[in-house]
Amino acid sequence: MAGGAPPTAPGATSWSCRPTPTAPDAARCDDPGSPLRTPPTTRWARPRSSSHELHMLCYLLLGAGNETTRNLITHGLLGLTRNPAQQERLREGRDLKLAVEELLRWVSPLVHQARTVTTDAEVAGCHLAPGDQVVMLYGAANRDERVFGETAEELDVTRDPNPHLAFGFGEHFCLGAALARVEARVLFDELVDRLGHWSVVGPDERLRSTMIRGIKRLPVVLAP
Repeated sequence: MAGGAPPTAPGATSWSCRPTPTAPDAARCDDPGSPLRTPPTTRWARPRSSSHELHMLCYLLLGAGNETTRNLITHGLLGLTRNPAQQERLREGRDLKLAVEELLRWVSPLVHQARTVTTDAEVAGCHLAPGDQVVMLYGAANRDERVFGETAEELDVTRDPNPHLAFGFGEHFCLGAALARVEARVLFDELVDRLGHWSVVGPDERLRSTMIRGIKRLPVVLAP
């Protein structure tokens, strides 16, 4: 990744969303026979992608396809450890579908996204003009007491219905939502099936990020 502008505050971090290709990367991208260049099927004809487009795709896959799901699982383990009653309810009921949806809501691994206003609008009494930037805080929406009631701040693996917005909505709905749900269900199903107990045995090390609610390190002991 290319480095961004120098941090403006002590301890702050800064980086750019524009990946910088290395020489080997560029060589692979320019090779017509490279997997990066070869379409997944010859039935489709599509224009040749630029190196910038390919690197942005890789950035998207690593960020949206890995960081979010990985941190959903890690925060899920931490949350179920700190809420043993919910862990027990998960073991007894084994409704992984409801449990994963609740972890998506409660964790909200993506902190925010921004949208550009295209037409005059009013939201909660606030006038928005074309060109204005609106920041959406997913964790706030997923803890809205008007939607989730008085238990909005609590983890409840049996919550139903659960109209969370962890994957966004409309035309911006997450393309990898189905895969993320399957990955989380399989992992927690295997944990519950194979292990009698798990516990966090040390402090979690948080990722310093304004976009991803991440954990860099979480020491866990898994017991049969």
